Amino acid sequence: MELDLKINSIPLTLGQKLPREALDNADQKRTGLLRRLFSNDADRTVYTMEDCEFEGLDEDLRIYPCTHRYLNRDRQWHTKVTFFLKNDRLERLLFQVIEGQTAAMNFLERFETAANKFGEPSHRDRFKSRWQTTGARIETCLHPDRINADITIETIG
Repeated sequence: MELDLKINSIPLTLGQKLPREALDNADQKRTGLLRRLFSNDADRTVYTMEDCEFEGLDEDLRIYPCTHRYLNRDRQWHTKVTFFLKNDRLERLLFQVIEGQTAAMNFLERFETAANKFGEPSHRDRFKSRWQTTGARIETCLHPDRINADITIETIG
């Protein structure tokens, strides 16, 4: 499965080492041990970046934040990416659209349309979809509040 993932124009490949030199220039934070212990991620290194841009799956798919102060609150949204590394290799990526009144559903629909190039989802219900192929799993989740959305891409096997 060719995902062609980029965060802030930095190319990423599941199972490969993160390009640390490129990420060091980005505004990223390492998650502490206590938080990882309570989130079942004690054996992983976890990094987060706020208000970043996601590109992947399709050349036209771009998910971005909109934090312009001159816009009404309902026309603003944030994004967040969390990298989960095991042995310095990218094992899972969680990309979130946060408090997007219309953006969460809009971006999720566009992402799911792009993900359909891998075939029909192996699971789909009102809020979640999942695609699974050799070596990777993609999941989308629209929270019940309909203003937050998660996209998880992870290695399997």
